[in-house]
Amino acid sequence: MGLDNPVCSGGRSVSIDGKTIYGSKRSNHSAYHVVSAWVAENHITLGELAVDEKSNEITAIPELLDMIDVDGDIVTIDAIGCQTDIAAKMRKKGADYVLALKDNQQTLHEDVADYFDWIERESPRSEYCGNWKGNPKKATGGLKLGKSLRPWQTG
Repeated sequence: MGLDNPVCSGGRSVSIDGKTIYGSKRSNHSAYHVVSAWVAENHITLGELAVDEKSNEITAIPELLDMIDVDGDIVTIDAIGCQTDIAAKMRKKGADYVLALKDNQQTLHEDVADYFDWIERESPRSEYCGNWKGNPKKATGGLKLGKSLRPWQTG
């Protein structure tokens, strides 16, 4: 069985996330942490990187991206991965990406909300585009943008 995604022509869905290894804390060290890249369609981990106590996921994610092939894939990362250098690395490696955005990044959150309001004004859609402004735990639906509606992308 190959790793190609037969369902989605846009490539595999690769989820990058950090996890604490349950039960790994001992009296002589803190719990172990890893950052991994998971392909749900194939139920495999493409790569995993241990994160030592003095670093964090933000520094580990670019290292993990260097280890794996995500060309043509859609990479998802939670809000900790919403970093300019991480997004640039995914673009350089040929991946599309979905980054979570929280209210604690107020200016960026407002800019994104304004952008989606602009899209709705300039190109209203009859189909439901999802609850992109809501609480992420309650968000439903999805949002599909054509290439002509991606002015933030370059090259």
